[in-house]
Amino acid sequence: MLLYTAVLGLLAMGIWLLAWRGTHDAIRTERFTVARTIRSESVLQAAALGIDLLRTGRPPSDPYECQVTVTGVTQSYDCAVVFATAGDQDTWDVQSWVMDDDDPALPAMPTSF
Repeated sequence: MLLYTAVLGLLAMGIWLLAWRGTHDAIRTERFTVARTIRSESVLQAAALGIDLLRTGRPPSDPYECQVTVTGVTQSYDCAVVFATAGDQDTWDVQSWVMDDDDPALPAMPTSF
């Protein structure tokens, strides 16, 4: 009888562990999906706007930093965009990220260089 109780207890714990793991994996997957959506709505749009801006000319300084507000499906994001030369003066590195409240204010992204 004691052996029967121990086996049932282990079986119950195993089933609980499988259920917990499945729930944990689903939550992790949802987090990745949300992070990917936020990145595509904010940072990637800001980088694309920066690349379009580079087509109008060269930035006035190296590195050049500016701020742009992009609108996603659910909200607007303030993003910083940095242009820096990568090797020669015709090759540029464009970086963008979502700004925090602690980040210093940057000039607005111009319409052209």
